Amino acid sequence: MESSNADKAQRKFVTRDLSKLCTMSQEPGFVVPTDISKNQARKLRIFIEKQTLKKQRRLRERTERKERYGIWPQHLQGISKSERNEKIRQILKAAQGTSQRLCIDLSWDMCMNDKEISHLSDQLKRSYSILRRSLKPLHLYLCNFSKGSRIYNMCCKKHKGFTEYVIDQKEEGVTECFPLNDIVYLSPDSKNELTSLDISKVYIVGGLVDISIQKNRSLAFAQEHNIQTARLPIDSFLKQGNDPTKPFKKVLTIDQVVFAIQSFYENNDWKSALVEAMPKRMGFVEKTDHQQKVPAAEVLSSDSDASIEGSK
Repeated sequence: MESSNADKAQRKFVTRDLSKLCTMSQEPGFVVPTDISKNQARKLRIFIEKQTLKKQRRLRERTERKERYGIWPQHLQGISKSERNEKIRQILKAAQGTSQRLCIDLSWDMCMNDKEISHLSDQLKRSYSILRRSLKPLHLYLCNFSKGSRIYNMCCKKHKGFTEYVIDQKEEGVTECFPLNDIVYLSPDSKNELTSLDISKVYIVGGLVDISIQKNRSLAFAQEHNIQTARLPIDSFLKQGNDPTKPFKKVLTIDQVVFAIQSFYENNDWKSALVEAMPKRMGFVEKTDHQQKVPAAEVLSSDSDASIEGSK
């Protein structure tokens, strides 16, 4: 019995020691110790390799964002920073009440942990950055958004100037802010494919960062409230590439959806909008013209009378 207890104590000590080694391995000049067991060395090597891959991925993501946002568009060039900021505010204010409406539904607060809330705040910032660069920005709303909430506090903590964003912020839910017949909830699980935008509609993006990705969450919410749904036409214009190392997934981040909708609103071209919105690492490639088919029974356009999902 004494030997067994000693073994357990030794295993706990090894675990703590390995944890410290993993932390130390991220410091500059770290060298793997030679006096550790083969098992520890193997686990430490795996940890270092994973951290290296994570850093490389984040570097690629930052490079992609710099390529996309690094240069100001022509209408914002050649002026001072203060003049540019004032011009941006004027454009965003002019869009309110006149442009296509897009709303981010932030009612999913309790479904996310602190890490996911942090990711959400970053996506909201990137979404706003997309609108700031546009000459024809969307009219963006944040619903179920109140001061003092976890999301609000995280946004204020991480992003300087968040309280000055030119965004319509509403404490009420989507069904309280907009007439039910005007709402289209965007969900990757919807059977209706969005082919055009209707200026009389407000398109809702679920403000949910779900690292584990649970299907049908936004769709179930829309069906429960008799809200019409639609999905972006990814299947009609993009397909999975041949690179098996790239994760092929159709669940986009909030800012990627905002980017696609904003681009289509400006240029009326779904293919270019989706190609630009999709990070290269996600494994999508363009379909050729003869591969692009939109099932007639699953189209939701501005002229569509498609029934609201969940209704009989």
